[in-house]
Amino acid sequence: MLVKISEIYSNYLNDNMMAKAFADKAAAINPGHPTLMEAYAAVGIDYDPSKYENIFADDSEDFEILPEPEEEPADDKTPEFVTTNPNPFNPITTISYSIKTPSHVKLYIYSITGQKVATLVDGTMTAGTHSVQFDGSNLASGMYFYRFTSPGFEKQGKMLLVK
Repeated sequence: MLVKISEIYSNYLNDNMMAKAFADKAAAINPGHPTLMEAYAAVGIDYDPSKYENIFADDSEDFEILPEPEEEPADDKTPEFVTTNPNPFNPITTISYSIKTPSHVKLYIYSITGQKVATLVDGTMTAGTHSVQFDGSNLASGMYFYRFTSPGFEKQGKMLLVK
C-alpha cells in the first residue's frame, strides 16, 4: 500500500519528497520487497535493500509481510479467523480470533514504522474463539498493524486509529 502511495505522489502529484518518504516507510516495513525498486525508481533513486534493517525481525523469528490468503471453506465447525471491531476505532477496538486446537498464540500490534507498540497475547490458549481489547488512547492517530500467529495459522491486518 505504501509503495502505491509513493507512486501516486511521484507519478501524479509530482511530489518526489513525499514519494520518497512513503517509499522509505515501505522499505522499513518490508526491506528487499521487489515493489520497492519500482517506488524508488519513480523518484529516480536506485534502491539498495542493504541500507534498511528489517525492524520486524527479532532474535526468535524473521518477519515478512504475508499475502492475504484466499478464502477457503472450513473443513470443521471451528474455522480459524482474526477480526477487528470496530475498525476504524477510537480509541478501543476488540480483536477476536478463533483457533482449532489448543496452542501457543501470539498477537502483537505494530506502528506504521514497524515499532512493536503492544503485546496483547503471548501464551497457550484453548481451542475456540477468544477476544482481547486494544486500547490506543496513548497512541497517535494513524495506521497500526496486528500480527497473529499460532501453529498452522498466521494473519496480519490493518487497523486505523482515528482520534
